[in-house]
Amino acid sequence: MKQTIRRFSFPVYRWWKRQSKTVKIILGLVVAIFIIVLVSKNNSSATTSIETVKRQNLVRSISASGMVVSSTDLSLGFEQSKKIATIPVHVGDTVKQGTILATLSNGTERAAVSSAKGTLLAARARYEKVLDGSSNEEIKLAQIQLDNAKRTQANFVANARRKLFSDSLIADPQSGTSDTAPVITGNFNGEDEGEYRISFSATSNNDVRYNGIEQGTTELSDLPKPLGTKGLMIAFYGANYNTNSSWKVLIPNKNSTNYTNNLNAYQAAQASADAAIAEAQAKLDITRATARQPDIDAALADMVTAQAGVDTANAVLEKTILRAPADGTITAVNVKVGEIPQLDKIAIALQDVSNLYLEANVNESNIKSVLIGQPVSVTFDAFPGDTYHASVSSIDPAATIENNVVNYKVKALLTDTAGIKPGMTANMVIKTAELFSILVLPNRVIDTKDGIQSVLLVTDERHDKAVEKPVTIGLKGDGDMVEIQSGLSEGDRVKWIAKTK
Repeated sequence: MKQTIRRFSFPVYRWWKRQSKTVKIILGLVVAIFIIVLVSKNNSSATTSIETVKRQNLVRSISASGMVVSSTDLSLGFEQSKKIATIPVHVGDTVKQGTILATLSNGTERAAVSSAKGTLLAARARYEKVLDGSSNEEIKLAQIQLDNAKRTQANFVANARRKLFSDSLIADPQSGTSDTAPVITGNFNGEDEGEYRISFSATSNNDVRYNGIEQGTTELSDLPKPLGTKGLMIAFYGANYNTNSSWKVLIPNKNSTNYTNNLNAYQAAQASADAAIAEAQAKLDITRATARQPDIDAALADMVTAQAGVDTANAVLEKTILRAPADGTITAVNVKVGEIPQLDKIAIALQDVSNLYLEANVNESNIKSVLIGQPVSVTFDAFPGDTYHASVSSIDPAATIENNVVNYKVKALLTDTAGIKPGMTANMVIKTAELFSILVLPNRVIDTKDGIQSVLLVTDERHDKAVEKPVTIGLKGDGDMVEIQSGLSEGDRVKWIAKTK
């Protein structure tokens, strides 16, 4: 054998000696590359590790990012758009329920209250008068006063209604219309609210068709022409109108900046007129009446009605006053005295900073594990290193969807709120399950085939022998650990094979 090797190696040696230095370098590189490839293939083999079945506690938790929210978190605004008269509170003030936070200009409303109180006093006077009876002269005078009240108040209400229904009327272009809108003038004297829909006639280039409150046609002209029979006029000042153009005129124009004031003025006029006429009528009735029990009852009913008028006027006045609906702390004042606030603008924010809770969104894949009462560990970005405790208090039944992600809002009550403020970011860990002193293994060692879980149970570690052993698993907890319910005992060794590149 040695002679054979010697006979083979000697010619190779002599061949190698005859080669140049360059050839030797190239051959050396080829051999090195071959060795590297061979080692790489050997390293791509499976990586094996051994895990031991242990007995320990197992916890399953869900992490969520939440926010501190106040149980009283109110964004307050006004129901009317009028000039702000007073703001007696400041940010940081603690207020009680019912405290006045701001008021609007309310001279008209206060006058209405005074008028209603006067009506109530008059009703009381009539009640007392009904017991005494009246002379013919008093009856005639009361009738004249009633007739005058009806005429005066009718004109008063008509003027207020005319202004409400006729102020700032515009032809609002409909979809696709870009032509100059016609001009609407005149005073609407109809009875009902509604709209005029204006378009061009399909049969005549000089006719304009309208329908809605009324139906008919009018002339296309740059001079005002009647729009129906209820007092409105329409004029077209543009040129070359598109026959597909159309407009809509709202009666009244609820989009006008004056609409709210006009409506309030009309309602106030109507209420004042009703009160004045009722007062004159009641005075006449009382003057005519004798002191009979039905008359006394009627006079008493008038007083009740007058009291209702006072209550109504006070309710209207209250709409100009912004009060605290609950106890709390003023956290924002976004308006100034003299400003006319927008109706959709938050004027004052009120929160109860002493009664706080956490609010977080939990994904639909995890929400089934969350139950009311589960403990929550909380850390705050504002207090690094400190851990707070809370418990789940409620789970919204309806989902919130953002960017096609389905979440459910979960609320948790804090046990200690010292130093915590609304709006702080909270890092929440909800403990959804916990088992004590159970057998566990890393979940990665469990192999599932056809719905059956099994592991490779080591039978002879020295000689690397293992058998496949079916197991029953339970809770999957944090850290990729899983409960072993049956099939293994504490201390058993399990082989895990993982492919690596």
